[in-house]
Amino acid sequence: MRGRLVDAPTLIFIAALITAGAGALAGFGGLLLARHQAATERGMRVRVEEVLAQVTGGDSYVYLEPLRRGGEIRYYVRQEGRFPTYDVVIRVQRGGAGALLFGPVSMGMVKRGSGFDWTIPLPEALINRWPLLFVEPPAPDAQAQEFRVELAARNGIVIQRLRISPAGPRWTTDSRQIEGAGGGPLTLPGDFREAQDQR
Repeated sequence: MRGRLVDAPTLIFIAALITAGAGALAGFGGLLLARHQAATERGMRVRVEEVLAQVTGGDSYVYLEPLRRGGEIRYYVRQEGRFPTYDVVIRVQRGGAGALLFGPVSMGMVKRGSGFDWTIPLPEALINRWPLLFVEPPAPDAQAQEFRVELAARNGIVIQRLRISPAGPRWTTDSRQIEGAGGGPLTLPGDFREAQDQR
């Protein structure tokens, strides 16, 4: 039995179909390759940003929080964020930008949950040099005091303003005014408590 011959227009049509199918497959393969490459680049970018955040501290920061205990209020250094805050240096000034009361003192690295959740940047023997210590009850002639605290770290500077006022036999604190230098206000963690909110 003899095979049938295909005429030239049919051959051209079949060749065009094969070429179009191959082109569509190549285009689809190129699209899949481009999507895979984009996903790989995004994943690499996320990993690089994660490593960079581990080295610099990312958006983590340190702040001061008052703690009422044993007839006094002391401000302690705390930390917020997923990453450690590195190369922390503290300066305390009286008033807006007044006389330097304390610092600069280096604390190194601070990480919430590391066992040093409530830290004062002084050895225990010198703890009474910390200017943010207030004995209760306040003296009868005690006045409200204001402080500007600079908390510098590898990833930037945080400015926190504190106001401590006598209120009968206790001190009250106003410590929530905190901002990143040039970065606007920061949000303190939900468990932050002023002295008057503590027992």
